Amino acid sequence: MSVSLSHSLVSVVLFFLMIRRPPRSTQSRSSAASDVYKRQFLRRDLPDIIVAMSEHLPVTVLTNGTLFGGDRLDALDVLVDRPVRFQISLDSPDPEPNDAMRGPLNYAKVVDAVPRMVGRGHTVRIATTVDEGAMMPDDQVRLCALHRSWG
Repeated sequence: MSVSLSHSLVSVVLFFLMIRRPPRSTQSRSSAASDVYKRQFLRRDLPDIIVAMSEHLPVTVLTNGTLFGGDRLDALDVLVDRPVRFQISLDSPDPEPNDAMRGPLNYAKVVDAVPRMVGRGHTVRIATTVDEGAMMPDDQVRLCALHRSWG
């Protein structure tokens, strides 16, 4: 198995081990997706699990980054200098369209969390989901400039 395939497999296994899918009938698709990405970090032992996994393979943690404040952010420091990266979703350079897709206050939480994570030495990449033609070229440039400003 190649490292790339192994890395992807670890990401998928980690994601599905840590969460439960919320009931479809109770949430919209965007808020259900946002809830799924938050739930993994409701587990206080998740950093220890990621450390154990990273001893064998590189790990990508898929998250919306909205719970990375206070002691939860402190708990992630054990992952610095390990083969661990975080993939955090941000879909617009502006709060309104991003929050319409990801949930209320998602933009503000991500814009707060990512620079603090990078400042602590974490590897963070931004994932953007847009429908074809839904984002204007200027918006793409502004979004890239925003996340590049974080380091």
